[in-house]
Amino acid sequence: MLKLLQEDLNARFSQLGPQSPDTQSRASELAELAVEQGKLAELVFKLAEPPADHPEDSPELLPDVREQPPERDPADVPDVDEEEVK
Repeated sequence: MLKLLQEDLNARFSQLGPQSPDTQSRASELAELAVEQGKLAELVFKLAEPPADHPEDSPELLPDVREQPPERDPADVPDVDEEEVK
């Protein structure tokens, strides 16, 4: 796919020979080809990057998201009379 895109850009560039009659349209066409060539180069660089590390490959590095029971403040716990419990 990349090769086809590059071949298309090369063919379009070749068609814009120096004998093109309108230099303004030639300049705009060359600018458009340059932008497309830049996009293609960025795509190639993205595809050539090594894959990112997946966090699931190292579970010990993952954050602990399990719910913890809420901590109770001893002042919030009502006093229980031992006589009432019996």
